[in-house]
Amino acid sequence: MPEPRHPQRTLRTSASFRGIGLNGGEEVEVRILPAAPDTGYVFVRTDLPGKPEVRAAVGNLVDIGRRTALKSGEAEVELTEHLLAALCGFGIDNARIEVTGRELPNADGSAMPFVEMVKTAGVSEQDRPARILRIPEPRGEREGVASAWALPEPGGFRLSFTLDYGLPYIPVQHMSVLVTPETVEQVLAPSRTFILLQEVEPLRKMGLGKGANAQSLLVVGEQGIIQNALRFPDEFVRHKILDMLGDFALLSSRIEGHILGIRSGHGLHRGLLRWLESKCASQGSAPVPAAPARATGAPPASVPAPARSIPPEPPGLPQAPLDAIQIQKILPHRYPFLMIDRVTELVGFEHVKGIKNVGTAEPWTAGHFPGNPIMPGVLQLEAMAQLAAVMILRKFAAGSMLAVFAGIEGVRFRRPVRPGDVLVLEATTTRLRERAGVVEAKATVDGELASQATITWALVPAPGSPS
Repeated sequence: MPEPRHPQRTLRTSASFRGIGLNGGEEVEVRILPAAPDTGYVFVRTDLPGKPEVRAAVGNLVDIGRRTALKSGEAEVELTEHLLAALCGFGIDNARIEVTGRELPNADGSAMPFVEMVKTAGVSEQDRPARILRIPEPRGEREGVASAWALPEPGGFRLSFTLDYGLPYIPVQHMSVLVTPETVEQVLAPSRTFILLQEVEPLRKMGLGKGANAQSLLVVGEQGIIQNALRFPDEFVRHKILDMLGDFALLSSRIEGHILGIRSGHGLHRGLLRWLESKCASQGSAPVPAAPARATGAPPASVPAPARSIPPEPPGLPQAPLDAIQIQKILPHRYPFLMIDRVTELVGFEHVKGIKNVGTAEPWTAGHFPGNPIMPGVLQLEAMAQLAAVMILRKFAAGSMLAVFAGIEGVRFRRPVRPGDVLVLEATTTRLRERAGVVEAKATVDGELASQATITWALVPAPGSPS
């Protein structure tokens, strides 16, 4: 059966927006216009002699920290991710973007002005097929406890992110979004750039943030948002996904697959972008090449070699979602000590997420604070450890190995867990050897951190199994 045709799209007409740049503090205007098939996204610096251009391409990325910047010869633009996210999210393949300064206007720190520009300009289909990039195999980039993954997944382009600053006033947040015009407009675009209060003064000393104030971004202090308010309880993680979408728009392709970030940022995303760019070429769907830099332009910054990766999982292992019956084929635990009901997400031996429904008639409810039962902290730790064990024990024959505690550090309990709560569990591997490993684990209720710990585990043969 022939594959459905997906035509390229451009803008039907032009639209513009004027505002203040976040870092330079200068007024700047951006204008989006239609472009020919196979153009991709091209920025035009109309304020410079000769109106030099720079394509939004992986090869034109420069590393200036905390924001996406592109450079080719005399043309350089910064803070492009929000506009690129709006274009990519609405299925625009080709556009010319005229800008009167080095950085795009910021407005309130969200992508809504750019979404409104795209909606005003409208969408027009073109007579060339769109470039489709299907993620062929898992691939990860890792730096410390942060990682970014590209995963095969049919049915569209999905972005997921886990945000964890380890701060009591910024809750651990996780979100997974299938990218469509509706989710971009309603879920991602309204979320705003945020910054920690302690980061403000160092950035100002670097000459940045001249156009920033409490209304142009969210400033987060120990007492909460300063002179502003959240639009969503999970606005922080929504914005991280928005920025991620803007980064992966640089591939100039329709992506089919899943990008997962765990505490990741623009730097880790660049490593995945370069790998995905090579896959575009191997699939016969190469993105628009970067315009060669002129002699006066600095070459694109090289991407550092990735940190040591968690070993890839062999093929054929159980994958999420896993229900209670499937979990019992991996773990030896049984009621009343089986502490997880469902595994919802698995990323190799790197990351796992699951659910524990806290029942109203569990054995501890009668005796642990009778009349006002609270789930014992040791059981929360056990649930986290069991979840990590599912991730690792999948590669062994059922019942042949046991995962046991070897150490627990950094235990914190942040809020009580009561009958009727849904405990969302997550574990991220930080070290992995053949028979031992370390995970950062946490449990949340309604997006609020309940408990966390660093768990060291070891594998031992089950009784009766060969060592």
